[in-house]
Amino acid sequence: AASVLARQFRVQASELNYNNEIGVPLCLLELRPETERAVIEHGMYTTGEIALLCTWTQPRTGIVLNVGPVHLERAGSLDAIARAKRELVEALSADGHALLNIDDPVVAAMAGHTAAPVTRFGTHDDADVRGTDLEGLGAAGFAFTLHARGEQRRVRVPLPGVHLLSNVLAAAAAGLVEDMSLDAVCQALEALDVPLRLTVRDVAGGVTLLDDTYNASPAATLAALDLLSEMPGRRLALLGDMLELGDLAEPSHDEVGRRAAGVVDVLFTVGDLAARISDAARGCGLGAAEHLQSKEAAAAALVATLRPGDSLLVKGSRALALETVVAEVESQLEERTRGVDAAGEAGS
Repeated sequence: AASVLARQFRVQASELNYNNEIGVPLCLLELRPETERAVIEHGMYTTGEIALLCTWTQPRTGIVLNVGPVHLERAGSLDAIARAKRELVEALSADGHALLNIDDPVVAAMAGHTAAPVTRFGTHDDADVRGTDLEGLGAAGFAFTLHARGEQRRVRVPLPGVHLLSNVLAAAAAGLVEDMSLDAVCQALEALDVPLRLTVRDVAGGVTLLDDTYNASPAATLAALDLLSEMPGRRLALLGDMLELGDLAEPSHDEVGRRAAGVVDVLFTVGDLAARISDAARGCGLGAAEHLQSKEAAAAALVATLRPGDSLLVKGSRALALETVVAEVESQLEERTRGVDAAGEAGS
């Protein structure tokens, strides 16, 4: 939303994870006098936390994307997570805007709990800001048709992953309720250059790396696998535990394993819970699925397996710090490439 609004306004946005009772006040203290719009994320572990943040921020517009099992172990239930996120729209006044994802029925139902006018975004026919004809373009991003204000535009978004459509539609809705023109919103969407937790880059050895090591939830992991499925060449994945899922931990890891079996050619897993991912993948017929006992073993297995033209996804919960595996793999691939180059020069 901040990137779209910045097309027309002087905008400040909260930094990554500045979304709690410590980070939000820091964001407010850093606001400059010339700022016209502030975009501040409100995070939660349980009920009451977003309500408290809203007493400080006094939001005019609230966006709710989804209700999923993130932090389920702490919140206790999906219903508790829904109640906690609903506190944002409950805090809005009648002259504000509630932007709700109509594709998530729990979020859509929040329309009955706010005094603010509601703008619905999503792919549903009843959405006020609607996306259709979605086309994945791999690492280049995705394209879709945007419908709003009785008009439509074809938009190409330079961010990888069709799962980002909901975020993009939310950003479009934010711009439109702030009276930006549809053309200005589309231009902003096509110029998006925002720091994503998932990055796609070419590394040594002719390998394309999908680095999504920041954190992991079931929905985000399935989305990352969807992006991997769009990549050319042989597809490999290293998947780690998805934590804080409570009673949904085992079935969620099983579901990811079943999905991985239909996407990857080679699967490695690391972490106690992630063993269920490789077990489920093997149960679906993926022979090249191996559970490893350490991150060091994972790095070694990847380096031994990767070859030019491969695409590699690495994803796991923050506690696993799988970015250390990524760093080790990149380092060893660079060393291997230098060795090959040196051998070639010596033989010429």
